[in-house]
Amino acid sequence: YSTGQLSGQNGWTGSTVGTVENSTVFSGLQAVSFDSTGLSGQNLFGHNLTYDSGTDPNQIVVFDIQFMESTTGNRSNWDAINVGANGVYITQLIVQTNGLAVVGVGSSFVGSIPVTRGTWNDFQLVLNFQSQTLSGYVNSQLLGSGSFANPTTVLTRVNLGENSSPNGDTGFFD
Repeated sequence: YSTGQLSGQNGWTGSTVGTVENSTVFSGLQAVSFDSTGLSGQNLFGHNLTYDSGTDPNQIVVFDIQFMESTTGNRSNWDAINVGANGVYITQLIVQTNGLAVVGVGSSFVGSIPVTRGTWNDFQLVLNFQSQTLSGYVNSQLLGSGSFANPTTVLTRVNLGENSSPNGDTGFFD
């Protein structure tokens, strides 16, 4: 990737706030930073996918992303991972303004694991299309499990970014 705005590179679209940079990374040479200063509402950047569980004998999809929230600014609500199908929400892993990570199950959230600012945390989302269930993990600890918010056999989008309550902090995704 070229340093600078992520949107427009390799299929990423949406918010223009996500920036490819090489100063704060978990591994490799690059990560994406997302400065919430001056924003309002939800600001996500995403990538379209083409996954059909009918052609996958395993019917399991795993997302694994490293996320870190800066130590400066007041906390925002961060979408470490947010997935959907044909414009319909399936689930998300959120770091809330109170510093707790939660997983979306339908219209509610389950689980609660504290996330330390200024530390890389491993967020993993496991989608089982056969059983229509999901499990969310933070640093290998089960956050919570439940059913897809909307039953589906496909996956068409993954989003990352600021979910709501932008408060002048920065999120880093790798």
